[in-house]
Amino acid sequence: MAASSDTAAQEVSAAVPPAEPAADSPNQSTEREGAGGPSPSTGSPSDTTAHSAGGESPRSANPNNGNAKKHRDVKASASAWNNPSGPTLETENPSKELKEDEQEGVDWQLVLTNLQREKKRNFARQEEHYVNRSLFCLQSSSQVREAFINVAEARWFSFASLLAILVNCVFMVYEDPVCTCSAEICTEAEFYKRMLYKKDCTYWDQNLRTYMAQSELVFTVLFTVEMVIKVVARGFFMHKHAYLRDTWNWIDFIVVIFSIVSLFPSSSLGNVQVLRTVRVLRPLRTMTQIQGMRPLINTFVGAFKNIVNVVSLLMFFFVVFGILGTDLLSAGQRGRCYVDPHANPNIPYHIDVRFKSQQYPYIVESLYSLGTRFGGVEICSPDTLGKPIGGLQCDNIFVDGVELNTTCSVMKWCLDDWCEFDFNENPMDLGWGYVSYDNIGSAFITIFQVLTNEGWTDLMYRYENGWSVWGSRTFHSTWVIIGAFFVIQLALAVLADSFVQAQEDAKTEKEREALHDEAILRRRAAKKVETKKRTWLNRSMQNASSRSMIVVAGMTPQKKSAGLAGKFARHPVVSGTVGFVSTNFSNIRTKCRQLVTSHLFGQTIVVVILLNTATMMLDHHDQLTYEANICKNRCAIDPGLDSRAIDSCNGPLFLRAYESDGQGGGERPQQTGFCFFERDGEWNLEGGEDDSYFNPGSKYTPSRCSEQDENGCASTVGGSGLPCKWFANSTDAFGGFTPGKCLMVLYNATSFAEHAETGSIGNYGKISLRHLCGDDGSACGTSDKALSSTLEDINLVLTYIFIAEMLLKMLGLGLVEYFSERFNQFDFLVVMTSIVDIVVTAQSQGEGTSTGVSSLRGMRLLRLFKLARSWSSMRKILNTLGIALGNLKALTIVWGMFMYIFALLCMQFCGGYFKFVKTENPRSNFDSFGPSSTGHGAFLIVFQIISTENWNTILYNSMQIGGGSPEYAFITIVVVLFGNYIIMNLFISILLQGFDEDDENLEDAIEPQDSKPQIGPAQQVLAKFKLLVGKGGGSAARIQTEEAKNPSALLFDDGLSKLAFAAANKAHLDSIVPEEDRDDGKYRRMHFKPFDTTVRLPAHNSMGLLSPQNWVRVLIAAVTQHKIFERIILVSILVTSILLIIEHPAYSWIGASDQCPPPPARLDCRGLEPGQTEWINCPRDGSGVLYERCDSPNADGRPECCWIANQQQVFSVLDKIFTVIFLCEMLLKMVADGLIMHEHAYLRNAWNWLDFIVVVISVISSFLADYLGSGSGSLKTLKTLRTIRVLRPLRVIKRHPGLRVAVVCLISSMPAMGNVVVVVFVWFSMWAMFGVQMFKGQLYRCYDYSNMVWYGASWFPGGSFYTATPVMSGEQAVPTIIECVNAGASGGIGAWTDKPYSFNNYLTGLLTVFEMATTEGWMDVMAAVVDATGNGVTPIPNHNPWASMYCAFHIVVGAFVLLNLIVGSVINNYNRVKALNQGVTPFTTPEQQEWKETQRIIYNLKPMARKQGPKNPIRQYCFRMVQHDRFELVVTAFIVLNVMSLMTRTHDQSDCWTTAMFWCNVIFLMVFVGEAFIKLLALGPRWYFVDPWNMFDFVVVLLSCVMLGVDSINGDWTCASKTGQDINVPALSMLRVFRIARVFRLVRRLKGLRQMIETLIISLPSLSNIALLIVIIIIIFSVLCVTFFYNVNIDQDAYGSMSGDANYESFDRALWLLHRQTTGEAWNMVMSYCSRDDPYLACAKAYPPYLGDGCGGMPQSMIIHVFWQLFGTYTMMQLFTAVIIENFHELAKGGAFVLPMHKLSEFVDIWTELDPEAHQCIDVSMIPTLIMKLPPPLGLAGKNPTPSTLMQVIKDLAIPIRDGKVSYKETFVACVKRVMDHDIEDEEEEDEEDPDLGSRTTSEEANA
Repeated sequence: MAASSDTAAQEVSAAVPPAEPAADSPNQSTEREGAGGPSPSTGSPSDTTAHSAGGESPRSANPNNGNAKKHRDVKASASAWNNPSGPTLETENPSKELKEDEQEGVDWQLVLTNLQREKKRNFARQEEHYVNRSLFCLQSSSQVREAFINVAEARWFSFASLLAILVNCVFMVYEDPVCTCSAEICTEAEFYKRMLYKKDCTYWDQNLRTYMAQSELVFTVLFTVEMVIKVVARGFFMHKHAYLRDTWNWIDFIVVIFSIVSLFPSSSLGNVQVLRTVRVLRPLRTMTQIQGMRPLINTFVGAFKNIVNVVSLLMFFFVVFGILGTDLLSAGQRGRCYVDPHANPNIPYHIDVRFKSQQYPYIVESLYSLGTRFGGVEICSPDTLGKPIGGLQCDNIFVDGVELNTTCSVMKWCLDDWCEFDFNENPMDLGWGYVSYDNIGSAFITIFQVLTNEGWTDLMYRYENGWSVWGSRTFHSTWVIIGAFFVIQLALAVLADSFVQAQEDAKTEKEREALHDEAILRRRAAKKVETKKRTWLNRSMQNASSRSMIVVAGMTPQKKSAGLAGKFARHPVVSGTVGFVSTNFSNIRTKCRQLVTSHLFGQTIVVVILLNTATMMLDHHDQLTYEANICKNRCAIDPGLDSRAIDSCNGPLFLRAYESDGQGGGERPQQTGFCFFERDGEWNLEGGEDDSYFNPGSKYTPSRCSEQDENGCASTVGGSGLPCKWFANSTDAFGGFTPGKCLMVLYNATSFAEHAETGSIGNYGKISLRHLCGDDGSACGTSDKALSSTLEDINLVLTYIFIAEMLLKMLGLGLVEYFSERFNQFDFLVVMTSIVDIVVTAQSQGEGTSTGVSSLRGMRLLRLFKLARSWSSMRKILNTLGIALGNLKALTIVWGMFMYIFALLCMQFCGGYFKFVKTENPRSNFDSFGPSSTGHGAFLIVFQIISTENWNTILYNSMQIGGGSPEYAFITIVVVLFGNYIIMNLFISILLQGFDEDDENLEDAIEPQDSKPQIGPAQQVLAKFKLLVGKGGGSAARIQTEEAKNPSALLFDDGLSKLAFAAANKAHLDSIVPEEDRDDGKYRRMHFKPFDTTVRLPAHNSMGLLSPQNWVRVLIAAVTQHKIFERIILVSILVTSILLIIEHPAYSWIGASDQCPPPPARLDCRGLEPGQTEWINCPRDGSGVLYERCDSPNADGRPECCWIANQQQVFSVLDKIFTVIFLCEMLLKMVADGLIMHEHAYLRNAWNWLDFIVVVISVISSFLADYLGSGSGSLKTLKTLRTIRVLRPLRVIKRHPGLRVAVVCLISSMPAMGNVVVVVFVWFSMWAMFGVQMFKGQLYRCYDYSNMVWYGASWFPGGSFYTATPVMSGEQAVPTIIECVNAGASGGIGAWTDKPYSFNNYLTGLLTVFEMATTEGWMDVMAAVVDATGNGVTPIPNHNPWASMYCAFHIVVGAFVLLNLIVGSVINNYNRVKALNQGVTPFTTPEQQEWKETQRIIYNLKPMARKQGPKNPIRQYCFRMVQHDRFELVVTAFIVLNVMSLMTRTHDQSDCWTTAMFWCNVIFLMVFVGEAFIKLLALGPRWYFVDPWNMFDFVVVLLSCVMLGVDSINGDWTCASKTGQDINVPALSMLRVFRIARVFRLVRRLKGLRQMIETLIISLPSLSNIALLIVIIIIIFSVLCVTFFYNVNIDQDAYGSMSGDANYESFDRALWLLHRQTTGEAWNMVMSYCSRDDPYLACAKAYPPYLGDGCGGMPQSMIIHVFWQLFGTYTMMQLFTAVIIENFHELAKGGAFVLPMHKLSEFVDIWTELDPEAHQCIDVSMIPTLIMKLPPPLGLAGKNPTPSTLMQVIKDLAIPIRDGKVSYKETFVACVKRVMDHDIEDEEEEDEEDPDLGSRTTSEEANA
């Protein structure tokens, strides 16, 4: 059948000329599609097995089943085929059309004949489905079976099945995990669960459970009937097309059987309700009926093999790191500090009794003494080496004045000694202690968590304390880099490659199926008919539109009518009036059309859109204004204040400023006064009642607060009896200065609201928020009234403008033309919502602001997308997005189906189990399907797991079910594996494919109408920069035109672009030489004899004085161009970079002369009070002494600041020395090249600008210090200047070719990335303003700064444990901002405080939206918006559950789509550069590209193998043994067993188990030694070590012998008694790690695993350049962060986002913290900690001179952290992805290699003949022999070449000769490269002979 199909396809192809492409059918024939999906197509026999979920074939396409009815159907079908016109063709003369086609050379009759033949073949193939008997008894002719077949093939049957599945899915959503019981009567545990949740399940028990049971019975019956019908129709299992032979039907079968079993009573079959879990698989049956699903399924199938390879690589590294973890990090979290009874023999009795009576005797940890199971315990390291080799050590403690020695132990204390097997528990907050490296199972779970980059730093920090600082950093960071940055990217590469292949296959199949459509014969006729229909329809619609416009104008067209109306219409006056109006209306329409189509009108609308956006950006919430209005309204109801005093009442209500605590820190003092009165000295009682603001008889007395200065303010009592309050000088965000002032305090915490005087004097009551702000809160405005009113007026005017625009377009274009454009449809929707907004706002005035109104107003923001009309780059990106989203339809359905299924699974297994105690109920639970009052719902939590945000907390909670069940971790891990690593990676792959399709198909479609090039913002910025450095000229349009001609035109013209676009072979080396190195007339060459070198000089005069022949200039040029000079400069740059790393910002204060007196002065710290901050080098506890001089020989008596002061002096001297060196270098190069006036002058080079700026700043900072002095202000100025010195490492880029290539390629990516970033920015801006509209000012709550707790609100809304229910009654009730005033024990402790994220204004909303898009912290934001209630009201948990859709939708669009567009632009640009570079990989130098190609060649080279065995019979026997396949299988089996034995290690394994493993190791070692011995004996030492893998095996055996000896000395050989002595030498202990080398022996034996590793190795050159650039940038950022944030307070709140392990106090911690942020781990909270503006809150050392230095700030923190996210995470890391995808694609498409494998094997065989002793080198004289024996193309065997030809070949090979010999690999590489070079030359010659070949080929392919 396949042959005939191919023949028919060839016949059809022969009948149809290539110039006539086969068009797809305008309608998909139902003869090919039925309930079962597409039928098999021609030429694809494998498709005959592809059916629907039911496995049925289209019955309508195969009516011939043996009876008369079927014969009649066949006859009718045949007659329809034999009818040339076809039954559905709408044409008048089809025979005429056929004749016309025949005249054009198309034999359509032959095509029709072939199509009929193929249809009959398809009928015959489909008939096979029913030729066999069903159930051993029913023939195909049976009437019973015929009836079942007709039902099974009916379309309504499939639709009914699909409808039943959907309805069943809806019913399953209503399951309630809390109320559901496993039997009719709930168990005791299930009753307890209901009590724990405090849930009333009466309705469930009485009604819903019954309905669910009945519906389940109905659905089970329906699906059983469906299965029976299909089984009877198709048969059950025995023949080829039976029911169970279709894989999809297995799902149906299993679901039905388990559903039937689950219906039996539990008493008869036990508890089988859990079997109902398989019901969730029912939605999978719909997959084959979804359009576009087949390519997706083919993608999974096609990727299966490579995915298996990726999984094997992943499992390989899992095993490697799992064994390493269990060996090195075992029990790393179990160390606790104990009072050591052995080290304290004289411990007092009462203290001893106290420690023994604890829950854990002698433990120091206080949390254990309380008996809690929560985390937060201090972990220590039993290793006494201390940091950084060891972990955290225990300090001695004092109890009742007695110092006690402590120790760190992993064991508990048992009676009189340390326990033998009773270990301390792991921290229980990490999955009940299962997340650790104590055994291989826990290690796998932990390693997988680290792989997801979520929560991995928490583990790293814990093992830093419990094991080793640098050990933990190295272990975890290495796994993150290998696993997350490499291996997972391989999965993306596999899916991307498979999706492209599946899409190509689907496209080919679709084109092939188009030939089976009869419409191909009527293509032109159908087009003509369709065109005529459309033309008539357009005319009629336009006429209707014109008539409708006339009707709108109040007129009707003239027409003949009878009666009085007709006579009236024909009256001359009436008809003339109508004609006059019609004519004018037509003119008006013409004018309107001209107006709306004019360029000026479009530009005006763009300006209006931008103005509308700008006005909406100004919408905001001002908390100070809100609190000021509360205070004014409080004064309004105060009977003691006159109404005129209201304007003098002001806020803020809460004082949030920190003050010094007197101990070097900061604190927020308890607030004693609320609301303040201004100008109290102007009006008082002494002036008379008429002049007083204070009413007679009130509590207020004359006040003079406003007249006091700062010194007298606090001591003055105001008119309210409370001390006055001084407000210090302040500066707002715009630089406005407000002088300090003293204000009168009006109320204290009690008199403000709790016991307030209201109504009349002496009448007290309690005030609530409703009294002050009204029922809806509208009485307390949140922004300036004038500004709000102005914005409302502007919005109203702009809305009218948009309405007018819409009406003008409707009038000018007509309704049909107006609505034919999608932008106008979109505009119409926006305008209508604006009209509704105006109406609703007008009706709701005075009734408060509605959230619905805010949502409608936010719809205006969608107008931003109209900018795509005039912005081609944005239009192109939106088109790309449209293509990608079109391809994503099927995947989106799969994604939703996956989330639905796993949501139900999680409800089944984990629902109702996350509430462990009464007060703990994490939002991320599975207690309901959708958002509800109990949490976000299972569906949304599965979405959270897919995004991997805090998925580890769900993992931990699932493992705590039932007191610790690690098996429940499996379900969350599966969701991450399939949801994130497969579905999400496929999502990204389709987006990437969208970029490719956009480049291929849409370039013509998106061109603007005019020929003027469109300039994007990124190009304009880059063009201006080129003008700045002297490389540009002319307009940006011209630059854009040049870019279109030459893609490298936008790069700097200093030759760097040639590095990115040059070919890899040596023939193109001239193209990568920098421009100044060429002798093209612009430079002059001359020989400098003293240095014996050639000097190149620009041809112009330097400085206008020195000519190119001037000997001074030549000398300077010779010096600066000498290699030694460049090396000196490079070494100087590296040394200064190291000095930057070593130097700490605080050293400038510590080593200052006023803090560390130089000799002969001495540091005197005597008599200082405890907590002093005046002398920073003196002890803070007041125990200071008079220290020795800094030059004293007594080192112990000198203060510690002396060595810092000396270090600062040395650094200062070195800094000046290197500054002088760099200055001299710059001046010398300026003299040699000229300054700036000429084309090739020094400052005309972009890299020299970087050097120039750094050197100038260095000169100022180094030599200006002597003139600034040593004061605090001078030092801060100097440190600001020295901050710019961090750019010094960038100077390495200019001098490193690989870095230069990477930077140039990165710069070339900027324009494309810039356009995408702007589009992303538009969406972020729109969504941020939308959030401002809905949630501004609603995230505040009452916060206690002293105790770091929230009053009346959830504490940790995003964590695994938190108190969810706020206290809304009793003494601690804080329902609103008013109650917050009196919160706490005595009031004044709390303050109404915002979250670190908010939507109070556009900027904060934009930052919040960006944080969410990085998928970090978005669950916290979602919890906050779900809880939001209103301004001034405490958020209530899950108050508005469906508000979570705001965040979820943004994650889908903003994170999964738009940010991945940036990924797509990076990878697309990478491929574009590669295409322009003739296939040479970007980011590599020619040398690296040559190495890469060499490695690819070597990977195809088999190692030399001995062909003939030795003559000795024993060795000959061994030789035959090692050559046998079974020998390799046996060795592989022992390696696997050895690896499995290594995986059995646990932290608490017994001595006997250790002994058993020792002897197993002995056995394995004997096997491996025997293997090595046999191979050595069989092959001989020389042949044995030829294979690198044999060398590796031999080294592993030697190391294993050494380790066996160490284990023997330790006494592991017996468990009876330890006779050996433990060896604790770290170097020998680390040798245990090398046992893992045995695992790597598996790489040799697994081909797929080896291919994945080869991909990583091949990627190394490109990745090394990118990685080196990342290292330089991260070093610069680390130094910057240490400079700006070294003094940040890490104790700002209880969240602990920064800690003693995660901070910027030192370079190494800053480096690892930035590395952590590269993985996205909690970067937003780090930014929040560094963004505080209050110095006493922000600074850890809140005293001079540290106050305000290194404490961060909003501008610095936001710029640095956001830029690092964009650069580090979304640019550099994605380049890793691009490189790995490209290299995997190259290796996967191995056909690109020029030589087949048997040719390479011939080389190995012939070399072996010439080198029988395996020296791996031969004499140079044997090269001719080698070439003559090698068959073509590698050699010349059989060609009888002449001597001259042979010598030319040897010359072309250019094999390196060393000591008269040539090596094996180098000769092989040279031979292969010769073949490759000749192929390239042949292709170039062919291109030169036929330059139009490429264009013709492309044209032919397009027409094929």
